[in-house]
Amino acid sequence: MSDSSIRLGFVSSYNAATGMASIYYPDRNHQVTSELPVYSPFGLLQKLNKDDPVYVLHLGSGTETGVVLGGYSVDGDVPAAEISTDGSNLILKDSANTTTLGNILARLAAIESRLTVVEGKV
Repeated sequence: MSDSSIRLGFVSSYNAATGMASIYYPDRNHQVTSELPVYSPFGLLQKLNKDDPVYVLHLGSGTETGVVLGGYSVDGDVPAAEISTDGSNLILKDSANTTTLGNILARLAAIESRLTVVEGKV
């Protein structure tokens, strides 16, 4: 592979401590890359699992240099949770609810305030 290219592969191993993953390609006799950095959208760590399907951007120097762009859905296997942004809000959504990080922090501040009042009465 001498040109830059985007390839589809599968996670062989993932190191959360370093944010790196090695990828294997079934169409290339299960060739496995060295550990590559994993793209961090919104500055957030992407957690990958073994055998997750991923897009990989390889640079012109072959399969040992590149960036794992992230996972994609296979056969309608869409993730149940999502993170997005809307202006300056970070929006968190799962099957139970949708909220923003700001709302979560405001609720925690309110709880902390009530606990301080209760502690003062004890």
